[in-house]
Amino acid sequence: MAAASVGGRRFEHLFWGIDRASTFAFKAAFADLVDDGGPVRATGNGIAIAVSDDGSGFLIAYSRMPTLAAMLEFLVTTIGYKEVDEATATFREGGVAAKTISETASHFQRAVYAYLKDHLPPAQRQRRERDFLAFAAARAGNRTSLDSIDDPIVLAYWQENATDGRIEARTYRSVYETAKRLVTALEAAGARTAAAQARTVGTDREAGEIDTEDVAAVAELISEQDGPLERVLEAAAERVKFVNATEAEVLSEIPSNAGVGRRLAVSVLRNGVYGSRQLQLSNAIRRKDPHLGALISPPDGSYYRDKLKHYEATLAALEKTAMAALWSLFTAGHEASCDLTLALAPDLDWQALAVRDGAEDGNVVSLVEREALRKFLNEVPDPDGDEIQALLADARATFRSVNRVGFKGDPDEETVLAMAEAVPALLALIAAVRRFLDTEKGIGDWAGLEVSDGLIFSSVLNELYSGQAETSHAG
Repeated sequence: MAAASVGGRRFEHLFWGIDRASTFAFKAAFADLVDDGGPVRATGNGIAIAVSDDGSGFLIAYSRMPTLAAMLEFLVTTIGYKEVDEATATFREGGVAAKTISETASHFQRAVYAYLKDHLPPAQRQRRERDFLAFAAARAGNRTSLDSIDDPIVLAYWQENATDGRIEARTYRSVYETAKRLVTALEAAGARTAAAQARTVGTDREAGEIDTEDVAAVAELISEQDGPLERVLEAAAERVKFVNATEAEVLSEIPSNAGVGRRLAVSVLRNGVYGSRQLQLSNAIRRKDPHLGALISPPDGSYYRDKLKHYEATLAALEKTAMAALWSLFTAGHEASCDLTLALAPDLDWQALAVRDGAEDGNVVSLVEREALRKFLNEVPDPDGDEIQALLADARATFRSVNRVGFKGDPDEETVLAMAEAVPALLALIAAVRRFLDTEKGIGDWAGLEVSDGLIFSSVLNELYSGQAETSHAG
């Protein structure tokens, strides 16, 4: 870059101004470089650069320049043009010193590592994902790689690898998260392939149709790096408490991706119960809790069914805040109140808002969007009125019963805007929880699973932690 900047030239003209990054092209580009006694001069094999502070020097061969150009392209793409330009300014402007070169190289190294840390999964996680796929493939039979990832595989992989130390799979939660990521990634790849092959949308998977729920979930995954829960929390921020900390923890257990909820329905509950229990075990070990052994034993009662009831109660609380938000947005005259109404009461009779479209027979009625919205916002809440008026009365009563930030008194403009911004993510979150709970209803023998899983998990946890439990008790 120093050589490319001699004589007031810019390095961009060299690296992106040639047609082809080849040895010959770079040699030709430096053919007019004049030896003016400065630190940079052209030779027959490359560019010689003298280092000012220690009297040494080095040669950059023309044959190495295509590789270095690719490296520059990588740096500009990853850490950004501005940072590259600023970091190399000192030696491009004349002073090629060993210290400057070393500091610049160290700067780029740190910047690239920071980029990779943010954009690539840890090596440990990559090894586990590859190992998990190989484990699933070996037991897949004639099933595809995606179809081979199911609840029995997740549990079997954890049982086999939790205690042997061959791969980092000590916690059930880490294995579940691996399976969840792989299902999501494979479904995303499948959706992209399906889109390229232009298959029809529908629910007949055997005929090769793409489920609309799957398409929506994968599209959300590709366009957003976070789920609806994170977007609700971000949009509402501290102005509107749609979800409190306890509810957020519960909702984080429920996958927003339809494919994960469908393929790993039991694993979600296992993670919610035993993944949390194993985390409690780790914390208890650090505290040297003498009651550690109680966490290794199977939970009491109908714990999976209790967990599902907890999910249902959390959904009810979420729907309650959504109903309260409906009243705030309605009184503020915001159109998002109509979106909430449609989502919370999809079977509502909207005939009261019907607008005649002027057709000749006078009997054809349509919902003209703007006029319907105007009429909706002018409705008067009445528990004894039509369905819309009764719903608005219910929303008003719900608002008055909610004691959370953003739901007290008349909301100011910023609160209304925060509510409205959160509505799409709020509705997506409610839909995801509803969809997941509908899937769980199809699983019949939860009582049997509670017994069998209790034996399996207590056996593995005992092997992992029994020694530490005895140490904690002795301490």
